[in-house]
Amino acid sequence: METRSLDEKEPICAVYARVSVERNSESVEHQVSLLREFVRSKGLGVIPDEFIYEDVVSASKYSIWERPAMKRLLEDAKDGKFSILLFKGISRSVRDTQEALEILERFKQKGIRVISFEENYDSSREDSKFIFGIHALLAEQESEKISVRVKLGMKEKVKKGEWAGLSPFGYRVKDKKLVVDPEEAEIVKKIFDMYVDENVGTSTIAVHLNEHGYRTRNGRPWSRKTVRDMLKNEVYIGRITYNKKSLKRIRDFDSETQKKKWVRIPNSQDDWVIVENSHDAIIDKKKFEKAQIMLAERSRNLEPSNVIFPLAGILKCKKCKKSIVGLTSKAKGKTYRYYCCNTYLRFGRSFCSQPNINAEKIEAYILELLAEKLKTIQDQIVLGKNIGVVKPNTKDIEKKLKQVEAQIEKVNRDTSELYFERDNMEPLQYQFIMQQLREKAKSLNEEKEQLLSKLQISEESEEMMKEVESHLTEFFNLDISEPRKVRKVLRHFIEVIWLDDKHLDIHYKFDF
Repeated sequence: METRSLDEKEPICAVYARVSVERNSESVEHQVSLLREFVRSKGLGVIPDEFIYEDVVSASKYSIWERPAMKRLLEDAKDGKFSILLFKGISRSVRDTQEALEILERFKQKGIRVISFEENYDSSREDSKFIFGIHALLAEQESEKISVRVKLGMKEKVKKGEWAGLSPFGYRVKDKKLVVDPEEAEIVKKIFDMYVDENVGTSTIAVHLNEHGYRTRNGRPWSRKTVRDMLKNEVYIGRITYNKKSLKRIRDFDSETQKKKWVRIPNSQDDWVIVENSHDAIIDKKKFEKAQIMLAERSRNLEPSNVIFPLAGILKCKKCKKSIVGLTSKAKGKTYRYYCCNTYLRFGRSFCSQPNINAEKIEAYILELLAEKLKTIQDQIVLGKNIGVVKPNTKDIEKKLKQVEAQIEKVNRDTSELYFERDNMEPLQYQFIMQQLREKAKSLNEEKEQLLSKLQISEESEEMMKEVESHLTEFFNLDISEPRKVRKVLRHFIEVIWLDDKHLDIHYKFDF
């Protein structure tokens, strides 16, 4: 089906343009101007401004499925809003051959013609998929070559003791070299002193820094991870280490769109670049090495927990709107479970005052509340009641729906005829009639949506009843000594639980 513009009676063309964030690149305006001239010269149609889709992202770092403008483009293609899609160049748009072929197939399935200006590619030609794949493969290979060249350049800079990128906390960059920032360096020293000399854990260090008004360079509170990363960073002993690991994007086959995700892959030691004494150290090597030993020992002592918390994922803190996580503690040879606000855990009590709560008590209380509600529903089902859901007369609704759809078609015809007669009318008269038609169309479409919703109620209510009965049976046969099953069943009925001190605000998935 060909989509045409109302004004020009010509096919509507869309443009996807990407601007690189990595280096100076051709502007969107220039790309669009060139493609508009191309479309005009070939008589392909028109490119309205609202059909220009612009992404300012790195093509190598971001999967095409993750880009905001591409997401909108796919949605509009699904709705049939345009019939031709233009790229200035395949290499400018996508750097992954498989993704390129997948995106091409998506558009072709919607009957959309795809054209790439630089490669003289047109999906309407024979063997178009093969040709497109060749161009995409060349673009991917060129991207890999650029990546290799950049990495080689970085290696040479590091060998000279130069720093590329943002400076780490405690340093600034001056003449491509790291120089100590005295104020930040004092905080770095404080962190190492507390960890090594005072045997204070990373979480407690983060809380201490936050409660004494210290912040990271970007103004955020300190966290356990931030402190831990600093303790492991060799830059603080005057050493630059580069290329120990490489970032690569792999396909995540667990997701529906098969998005790519970043993973760190260790490199061979032969590829490492290590430069000693490249800048002034903030921490002496002896203290740094002791910190590494302590970090390793504590990591070994942190055995993976096999304790299950049934409320994990649905229990939230109402004070800070963050998750509440399950933790364990040991005393007198016994393990205790409790729930703790994640904000307090990461940043300290000054950021959230929600107290910890005993896991057994809150879990038992929620199960008791839920049992009371579900018992009422179970009794109603046994009595043959339909828990408030009434099946509508679908024949009357279907008849009314046909009438409304016929009225909508008439309004659309009247609107189209009015538009083409506008030059023969007074402007005020045209605007008045057009406004009336728009309001009528809006009212009719709203009525149509309501009728469609009513038609779905009968089927949905029946499905809901079956689902509720199944979950009820599962709940009343539940063995509370099996926390995995308890968690699964709770999620059938509960959307979220907001905890404010000891007050609970439970949001259910069903209207009880």
